[in-house]
Amino acid sequence: MMKMTDDTSIEEFVEVMLKTSQDLVNKIKYMKKNIKKDKRLYNKLHTKHNKQTEKLKKSHHDNVILKEKIKKLYLYKKETSQFVSSLHQVIDEQEDVIIDMTMQNAELQSETEAQKKTITEFQSNDFKTMETNVNNLREDYENLHIEQNLHQLTKQLNTLFQKEDTFKEEGLCIVCRTQPSDTVFFNCLHLCVCSHCATNLTACPYCRGNIRSRKRIYTV
Repeated sequence: MMKMTDDTSIEEFVEVMLKTSQDLVNKIKYMKKNIKKDKRLYNKLHTKHNKQTEKLKKSHHDNVILKEKIKKLYLYKKETSQFVSSLHQVIDEQEDVIIDMTMQNAELQSETEAQKKTITEFQSNDFKTMETNVNNLREDYENLHIEQNLHQLTKQLNTLFQKEDTFKEEGLCIVCRTQPSDTVFFNCLHLCVCSHCATNLTACPYCRGNIRSRKRIYTV
């Protein structure tokens, strides 16, 4: 800054001071302009930072949800695997029942053929008696409904295979309506009562069919 001396006139001093002030004003305006630019840039950066922060929060939330879904899928896979294992055990037992009934059917057919051969060996006086016995035997065979039972068992087994993916959640016991149904009846294969109520039943409460045996199914 210029200092006033004896050789300097007041006008010159004032002129220099005005010029200096004008320069300072220009510098201040320039600095204000830069400050505004910096402030706008800061605001943009701050807004961008906030958006990135929100994206990170959302991504973290999505990851938490994904982990929960993966955990549920793992538990579902484990439960399904255990149920399928129990179902295969039931199917194996039904295969044994089918084999027994097939053998009984073969034995009955063999006995019928033997009776037919025996009839031809008797005299005509005994033919009517033997014919009556054969008819009774045939009626007994028809009353067993072996072929019908075999067809029904095959149909029920096919139904079990088709519904294997839908058996994850079981309903309540239709007797007490408080405990989950966990016992299968043979030969109807209905899963409709709990193990406690099943011990007191002699017929299936759903189809009224006779209970040959019962099997409890365990799920986790």
